[in-house]
Amino acid sequence: LIRALSPEVTALFDTTLALCASTTLDAGFIFTLFEDAFSYGTIALGKDIFAYLEKHSTLLAQPAFFNRGKLIILRICTSLLRRLSRANDAIFCGRIQHILACFFPLSDKSGTNKFGQYNAENITTVANDDADVVEEDEDDDEGAEGVDMAFYRSFWKLQDHFAQPNILATSAPIKVKEAMNDINAALKVLRAQEAATITSATAPADADEAL
Repeated sequence: LIRALSPEVTALFDTTLALCASTTLDAGFIFTLFEDAFSYGTIALGKDIFAYLEKHSTLLAQPAFFNRGKLIILRICTSLLRRLSRANDAIFCGRIQHILACFFPLSDKSGTNKFGQYNAENITTVANDDADVVEEDEDDDEGAEGVDMAFYRSFWKLQDHFAQPNILATSAPIKVKEAMNDINAALKVLRAQEAATITSATAPADADEAL
């Protein structure tokens, strides 16, 4: 097994990428090279290869490259997601999802729910006590206003509404109103948090200008 991306392999990738960019080699060759290395490597190597993809994403996302290697990128990324721990590698999983969102348009069939199947089995258990909610510092600014147990419950209740959105279309008006109330409550608090973050970020700059 190849355990890490060595300088020699990196140089091979760089040379191949340059030859593909100059059309000396077919643009899909670099992706085949990525997949071959990924197939014989550890998760650590997979992370290194993904970092290389990220670094050269601007070039690789160009149609001449992307159209030749999009299926390989998808296979590498989905394989990594299956092998990673969502709990221990949450940040890296987010990076993978982000690069997929950058490479693939929203209309791509790999990201559409063609048959209208919903994951209703994914249920989040909501805490029953305020003590189970993440504690806030006593000196938190007003941007945290509204983040209480009621918000916590309504926020996670959104999962019920979005897990099977077709149900809302056939539900009684009271259910639709309940869903809208939960959505608006979540958006209100999130906007307050965003405003507080922007205010705190600009405050030092304003103070400097005053000086």
